[in-house]
Amino acid sequence: MKTYLLSLGLTLSLSSLYSQDLSNNQNYSTIPPSSDTATTLAKRTGFNALPQTTNLVYNCETVFWTVNGAGEVQQWDLIGNQITGGNIVTSSDITSLAFCSSESEPNNLTFYGSNYDTIGIKKFDNTLGWISIPANALYGNIGGYYQHQFYHGNNLKTLYYYNGTNFNLIANFSFSTNIVVSDTAVDSFGRAWIFTGSSSGGIGVCNFLRVYNSTGPITTYTFNYDFYNNYGTFFINNQLYVSKGDNIIPISVSAGVVTAGTPIPFPNNNYKDIASCNKVQALNINDNEFNNSIIVYPNPTTGSVYVNTIETVSSINVYTVDGKLIKTVTGSKEFDLSDLEVSTYFLKIVTPDNVYNKSIIKK
Repeated sequence: MKTYLLSLGLTLSLSSLYSQDLSNNQNYSTIPPSSDTATTLAKRTGFNALPQTTNLVYNCETVFWTVNGAGEVQQWDLIGNQITGGNIVTSSDITSLAFCSSESEPNNLTFYGSNYDTIGIKKFDNTLGWISIPANALYGNIGGYYQHQFYHGNNLKTLYYYNGTNFNLIANFSFSTNIVVSDTAVDSFGRAWIFTGSSSGGIGVCNFLRVYNSTGPITTYTFNYDFYNNYGTFFINNQLYVSKGDNIIPISVSAGVVTAGTPIPFPNNNYKDIASCNKVQALNINDNEFNNSIIVYPNPTTGSVYVNTIETVSSINVYTVDGKLIKTVTGSKEFDLSDLEVSTYFLKIVTPDNVYNKSIIKK
């Protein structure tokens, strides 16, 4: 698959935004489309703030959404240390929210939602409104990016990856461990970031920041912080944030050390969850970590790294775990990490026909 680049702003026509074929989703229960006015359709579907033909304008470098206790989804912008906005763009009986997007497939841009008290999840369709997707259990605290969606189980001890058909269990914590931030942040590599703590440590008390892909754990960082009174976590521009009370707090990872930044004021108006579209990097985010047509070795490494593939390697980009590009190699299947600190790094390997994502450990 070719690489796609982000434009700094996106304008989505809500009259055609979700025109994809739903013929494969025969199990969806839907509200029949209205033959009346846009106002009637809005009342039937819960899309009560924007007429059917109004454009939803947003910038993935600044925008995020909240859902409040009434199920109203509000749009905000974070620029510098100031948050503005608050327009209601849709509503439904949801308490958890995700926004899944891809510049390369604009018709697949959509909201997903769930309710802690209702089995199943929901997806927003511009024609049909919010449509229900059956499930066999309660799933909440959703986080999403493009085709990647992650959900918590209702016991705060499980993490699931949703592939569009099935919920696959990728983490099941012991009795002594809980998920302590009520959400899942998903970065533009399609990785889920969750905060966990001891069951006896108190509500919201974090001990670890854990990172997962669609098949299981990638890495874990020690991080001690009290997130009591939190309601969400999300990425904007590949910067991780956590809500806490009347603030959102930037979280950074550098050289394996996690730190919390200066809180940004954001008065809590009964918000239940936060979602964002996040800036799309120049990445093919298909999860091909275990694609054996291209092998990176030795792994772990102390320095030299080799790429084994029959394809021509155009470039290799090396990223830190928080998405910062730190090294680029062109026209070679060999590169060196000896100048980097001990950590896990992510590779974007570009060939004329594909882009591969791999991880490597520098020891």
